[in-house]
Amino acid sequence: MLDNALDLEYFETQNNAFIQKMRSENTLGMFLEWSERRVSL
Repeated sequence: MLDNALDLEYFETQNNAFIQKMRSENTLGMFLEWSERRVSL
């Protein structure tokens, strides 16, 4: 149980770091546009 909680916290930390990196490179907007286009197909 404790291990799962630590894994989740680690994953969220990694995910937030990834989002911050994308934002700093200004690619998050392009990624969202691509996702929307892919969904609309």
